[in-house]
Amino acid sequence: QLMEDLWPPSGGQTWRLIAQAVDDGRVAFNRACVHLEPWQVVSYTLSVAFLTLWLRRIMKSDRPMTQRIRAAVFSAVRNIPWVKAQISEEMEKARKDLEETIHESDRKKEFYKFLPERGLPPDAIISEAELYEAMSEYTFYDGRVSGVMYTDYDEEHRKLLEKIFTMFAYSNPLHPDLFPGCRKMEAEIVRIVCSLLHGGSPSCGTVTSGGTESIILACLAYRNRAYERGIRHPEMIVPITAHSAFDKASQLLHIRIHHVPVDKNQRADV
Repeated sequence: QLMEDLWPPSGGQTWRLIAQAVDDGRVAFNRACVHLEPWQVVSYTLSVAFLTLWLRRIMKSDRPMTQRIRAAVFSAVRNIPWVKAQISEEMEKARKDLEETIHESDRKKEFYKFLPERGLPPDAIISEAELYEAMSEYTFYDGRVSGVMYTDYDEEHRKLLEKIFTMFAYSNPLHPDLFPGCRKMEAEIVRIVCSLLHGGSPSCGTVTSGGTESIILACLAYRNRAYERGIRHPEMIVPITAHSAFDKASQLLHIRIHHVPVDKNQRADV
């Protein structure tokens, strides 16, 4: 009767059946809750609402369910008093070992913590730089370090770099109207790389600060492309040997990441 009072049917057996079913459900629900006090009804309603919101947040999370469960369990165990004390002790040991490793080549162990009241003369700055340079015990130019130096040492090349740096040290590529030469050099770098990778005339790019930023920007481009195709929750598959920048991009850009193993030839098993 309530449904018919609110929305009088215009006729037809279908409407009467729907109204009767809804009204029967209302009556059955009220009978089931007749023993509950008002505060209980409010509490149960809020509990269901919060549970629904929690489940919705979990379903939209970028991290897999197993990873979130492990993180929650680890966080709970880590807050146990005696476990927390053990972790703090081990962390302190690790901090001391790391500090000794980082500063083992620094004999003076003196640090600038504030700007000096007066500027240092050029000779003093050069002497300080020479001390910093002497801290390195590795011989990069003999090819004994992997993944650090990406060029052979050549005296003529070094002199060329010094001269070019002197010419463009006081320039800002963010203002191509004031520094058109920098803009042209960046454009030529991008086109050369596009040609090396057979990108064709429609290809484009940008100059970055290094490999990490390049990977993050590449992931950004793919994520935006996924958005344009209606994919609201993009994912990416990377081998466990992939650069850590992919994990950083996953966190920054809200892309779910899946790590897959590699075989003995370092090929990803997808």
